Amino acid sequence: MLTVCKKESRGNIWHLASMYLYIPMADLFEIAFVIFILYILYKLVFELIVPVSKATTQFKTKMHTMQQEQTRRQPQTSAQPQKQPVKPSHEDDYIEFEEVK
Repeated sequence: MLTVCKKESRGNIWHLASMYLYIPMADLFEIAFVIFILYILYKLVFELIVPVSKATTQFKTKMHTMQQEQTRRQPQTSAQPQKQPVKPSHEDDYIEFEEVK
């Protein structure tokens, strides 16, 4: 990927730096592409996966506490006498129909 070659120095700072480190353009694009992919993976992990994981654990703990509270209340409600459901009478269900012209 990186190649080192020695060229004659001419005094320019960029030229001095490039005389010991020569990176072909294809390799430069490959390095930029890898950096871009790593950045996208970083964003994916820390902006999507981690928050979803936290929300899931919070939801599970809330559901667990709600279930515990409901099981704690359930014996109290079963001790109360249950009322018999009132059956509606069907005697008054019929309504007279008069035809309107």
